[in-house]
Amino acid sequence: RILKRNTLELSEAEIDEVLLILDSKARGSRPDTEAIASVMIPQGAWYRLFFQLRKTPKLAETVDFIIRADSDEQRVDAIDRLYELNKGNKNHLTGPSANAINTLIAAYDPFKNLSMVSLNHRFMILKCILGGQMDIASNSTPGVRVVKSNRLIQEFFSSITANVNARTVSVFLYRPNIKTVWTSFSDTTSETEAEEIDTGVNGPETASEMVFYMEKQLEDFLIANWEKTTLGERLELIEENGNLVSQQYRTDIGIMDILARDRNDGAYVVIELKRNQSSD
Repeated sequence: RILKRNTLELSEAEIDEVLLILDSKARGSRPDTEAIASVMIPQGAWYRLFFQLRKTPKLAETVDFIIRADSDEQRVDAIDRLYELNKGNKNHLTGPSANAINTLIAAYDPFKNLSMVSLNHRFMILKCILGGQMDIASNSTPGVRVVKSNRLIQEFFSSITANVNARTVSVFLYRPNIKTVWTSFSDTTSETEAEEIDTGVNGPETASEMVFYMEKQLEDFLIANWEKTTLGERLELIEENGNLVSQQYRTDIGIMDILARDRNDGAYVVIELKRNQSSD
């Protein structure tokens, strides 16, 4: 409808139907509605964005090329081109965190593209799992930041377990116990970047067995690579009689996934990765 110029103008009602797929905070969304994410773009701003795409063929064609790109290189070039074309437009289409364009890319193929639409959140994840070795320069173009962050996060999880897809990874990373781990790798978290992956809280659990397996693999990975992670910079694992006891640490009230100790003040820190349990 946006690309076909000889059709009727877009209506807000038409856009509303699309927004139910894109944004969990869209008008008409229900608790069991599964959307890409809570994108932190107001309903009216979404309308302006789509109306401007309709009125500006070059913008619309570039967005269409981005979501259909056959290679990372093509997508990088097209995103950078979009940022240049959209300069001066106040339509939420482009910005430092790339929420809108990442949402559109994910909606086109959520199994290949992360539903984690905020670049701020992606870089917290990369800092958590890769430390300073994320291979994305701070002065990289928007296209490089969008495409490389998507690829690096998925490559990490693919190295842990086979047959994983971007949607499962995204849902896993926003589980409360897991989110607590990676959000600790940022000094500040902007309220406008606090989006969640909306899977329909009353619906069936998505890929529950895979998620449970990935949580166990994450625990094993953290232990095996502790000194290489940012967690390892401020926390140390615990040994008793020469044996590592931090993983699956047993207490009178239950088992802790990981028990560590603060290198500075000696305080104990519990890292809990199990599903349906709160983090300490």
